[in-house]
Amino acid sequence: CCWSLNLRNTVKKLISYGLDGLDVYYAYRRHRSYIKFYEASDVEKIADEFHLLKTGGSDSHNIEAIIKK
Repeated sequence: CCWSLNLRNTVKKLISYGLDGLDVYYAYRRHRSYIKFYEASDVEKIADEFHLLKTGGSDSHNIEAIIKK
């Protein structure tokens, strides 16, 4: 299942396919549960480790979803 992925290893493999950035700053906390145990700060550390661009989600269609915590 997707929640058992090791994010660091997955990112490392994706870099070999040309990945150059990670969506670190993401507005929807509920979607982070797809890869459990990873918070934005964890993803940011992985981006720093591999010198990847750190991006923010731009696919928001609802300002209330961004504001909710």
